[in-house]
Amino acid sequence: MTRANLRLMASEDEFLNAIRENLHKSGKLSKIKAELKTEIMKVLEPESNSNSKPEIPSETLIINELIREFLTWNGYHYTTSVLVAESGMPVEPLDRTSLTRSVGVSDSTWASELPLLYSMVSTFKKLVQQP
Repeated sequence: MTRANLRLMASEDEFLNAIRENLHKSGKLSKIKAELKTEIMKVLEPESNSNSKPEIPSETLIINELIREFLTWNGYHYTTSVLVAESGMPVEPLDRTSLTRSVGVSDSTWASELPLLYSMVSTFKKLVQQP
């Protein structure tokens, strides 16, 4: 291998590392990875089996919905799409009223601004801290 080829390889590696670093700093690398994982899952799962997925137990669906609401509220849209695709959840999220009813939580004005997981954790922490 010639020196020129070695320099070219080094500069190519440096170029790729610079691109990777830039994408990482801007947060786009994670987005690209999540999109790629979602697309790979779609390719690997045959369409013929998508209609015959087993029903999700109600407890699992509620937990997944709480996680979806949390992810969406925090702006993790690509992570949310991976969760939905991987778990077989309905594409349309459960409405907030049904979700609060399912977990036995009443929504206050303050709590309705946050994902239910926040108010559930806050309530649990208060209960644990009580003497």
